[in-house]
Amino acid sequence: MSGTIKSEFADTNGQGGITLYKNHFEAAPGKNKKEFFARFNRRTVTVDNLIARIQKKEAGTKGIVLEQVAAFFKEEIAQALRNGEAVNMFDFGVMYPAVLSLKTDGDGANCASSMQLCVRFTPSAYANDAVSNVEISNVHKADNTPLIEAVTDLSNGEEQQVTAGQPVRLTGTRLCLGGEDSFVAFAPADGDDMEHDESKWLYVKNHYYPHNTMRQLEFFAPEDLVRGNRYFIVLNTAASSGKVVRKNYVLGFSQSPVIAA
Repeated sequence: MSGTIKSEFADTNGQGGITLYKNHFEAAPGKNKKEFFARFNRRTVTVDNLIARIQKKEAGTKGIVLEQVAAFFKEEIAQALRNGEAVNMFDFGVMYPAVLSLKTDGDGANCASSMQLCVRFTPSAYANDAVSNVEISNVHKADNTPLIEAVTDLSNGEEQQVTAGQPVRLTGTRLCLGGEDSFVAFAPADGDDMEHDESKWLYVKNHYYPHNTMRQLEFFAPEDLVRGNRYFIVLNTAASSGKVVRKNYVLGFSQSPVIAA
């Protein structure tokens, strides 16, 4: 059992999308204002995901041993930070204590007691080289449609995964559901495309949303999701901001499918 792959995880294909956001900030003196700023639509992998990948590549590797080693490194890294030390993170860069805020009097005296520290990270050339070959699969401008940036299975903390009948959290922008005809649905994936026949979509039926805001939406996944199948998540909402409801509904789709566990 110790060699069993403990986490199902679908590898990405070395591609990612870019979202352009309207820049509402004024340019610094002497600088030209950029109309948009861009954000890579990233996906987060956990330690369990990495262990699963290692086990697929290295047959017979014991997951429990890798978990223990990862836990040892985690504690020692935390202890180094507690000691005020910078840590070389496996040659991907240096994580180090830094000053977050500082309040001083006129001559800078007696400032130590008012300092607040944080952790920062400086990536290495090795880390930057690792992302240099990632392909940009699509670029789109953000509009008033819901944008799903992350999907989390709250029953186990896994990203880009859902469990039938278990709680799910969406993170993004304009996710708030509003209007009598609003809904959340799971559309079966057809390769890299989505099934557009709405009669085949699986809907969240109880309309119970413990957290329903513009940045986060929580609900329970449909009971009839098929384990191992891939689905795009669909949102239909008329919410504009706060409790304001528009006349027209807008549809938003997850940019990549999730796996039913």
